[in-house]
Amino acid sequence: MVDWKHAKLFLIYGYAREGHSSLRYLRRTLPRASFDIHDDKLSKYRGVVDFTIYDCIVVSSGISRDVIPAQYRKFCINIVELFFDSLNSAAREKVIGVSGTKGKSTTVSFITACLKGAGLRAV
Repeated sequence: MVDWKHAKLFLIYGYAREGHSSLRYLRRTLPRASFDIHDDKLSKYRGVVDFTIYDCIVVSSGISRDVIPAQYRKFCINIVELFFDSLNSAAREKVIGVSGTKGKSTTVSFITACLKGAGLRAV
């Protein structure tokens, strides 16, 4: 995995909701780092990317890493990997992740109710 905690220049590849969240998290976590944004669907962030200059490329979940030239994929990470990498091992054992396109809120509500019903802490 790329050493994102020591990266100086990031590329956020994909700037929809997850890209925004990634940028906010990284700016808060690494205030001295610099960030560029690329998104093929947004004209403001479209253009040719010089992958050679980035220490870390944060690829949004909806984007295949195949769009990144093969020799630069070793610098790629996604927001889920960033999140789990920032947790200690005890905290990591207590995380339940829910993904997909439909039903996440309902599923999370159900899991939360089950955990609380069992007397466990759920946030």
